[in-house]
Amino acid sequence: MRNQKYNPVRFQRSIRRRLKELVKGSSWHFENEVYIESRRSQLAVLLAGVDPNSFEGKRVLELGCGHGHLGAELEKLGATVISLDGREENIRQLRRKFPNREAYVCDVCSPELEQYGPADIVFAFGLLYHLPEPVEFLQACSKLADILLLETPVVDAIEPEIVWMRDGRFYDQSIHQRGCRPSPSWIEEQLSSIGYHYVVDLCLPHENLQGVVAPGYLWPIRGTGRGRLFGDPGGRRIWAAAKTEKQLVDGKITL
Repeated sequence: MRNQKYNPVRFQRSIRRRLKELVKGSSWHFENEVYIESRRSQLAVLLAGVDPNSFEGKRVLELGCGHGHLGAELEKLGATVISLDGREENIRQLRRKFPNREAYVCDVCSPELEQYGPADIVFAFGLLYHLPEPVEFLQACSKLADILLLETPVVDAIEPEIVWMRDGRFYDQSIHQRGCRPSPSWIEEQLSSIGYHYVVDLCLPHENLQGVVAPGYLWPIRGTGRGRLFGDPGGRRIWAAAKTEKQLVDGKITL
């Protein structure tokens, strides 16, 4: 695991977060403005590149669902969503907010994940970087569905690489105490190797992104190394991956 530099600003933020966990409990994370704004950006980029009508009638496995807010947006588009998360508290909160949703406690790094397939789409937003075994996780996704929608923080690197990090200091992070930061090319190489031969980086410039405001997503890959060090937020990317080529209608992918 890479050595982590001390970052005083990051340290102060971590103290504030720990205090909030003690005072407010674990559920405050997914309701704060940072998460709300992140979800807005994720949906804006996703629906700029994927036809919203594609979700109608699809069975979607939402992995690492948190409180299930993104799954609720997919339900509005006509999908049937089954939500999984490794933390019982998250599933309890989800069932309170979305009582009609199927939701289960499941460690996505374990073989028990297989029992929830097959599905039309695996939806894994904000999960991969919390996992100690990302390759095995992507292989499991490939067995579950022919389509994968994936979002994660990445390292700004041209060549395929992955950095390992300690990642369990807060409630909303890894249940295994270890996470990773891959480069975009690492992600695409892995997806191709497990059968997702049609992979689209939805953050690359295209006409449907004009006017979309999505901080942290719409940036060029330059190889600066941003995101390698502990405390460096880096940037994030979103991919649509399929085992067969999908159609384009008005510049958007149909799933």
